[in-house]
Amino acid sequence: MRWKMDKHAPERKYALPEAGLVVTDGLSVSGYASLFGLRDQGGDVVQKGAYAASLKRLSAAGRGVKMLWQHDPAQPIGIWDEVREDATG
Repeated sequence: MRWKMDKHAPERKYALPEAGLVVTDGLSVSGYASLFGLRDQGGDVVQKGAYAASLKRLSAAGRGVKMLWQHDPAQPIGIWDEVREDATG
């Protein structure tokens, strides 16, 4: 039996804290979820604009991006106040 990947299934990625996570006052988190043009631990390189359509669709629906514990959709811990693309990521 061969294992077959579902191309529509979400792919989970993990990043080390050095990737830009900053906790300033113990209550807020800021940083980059993804940096454009740099190879990640999974070998992927994300290009500028990769998230634009998804962010626009969520905004139009009045929904925010969930903050997940350890990338686990079964463990949401909040909703990001702001998620946007800039020149860095």
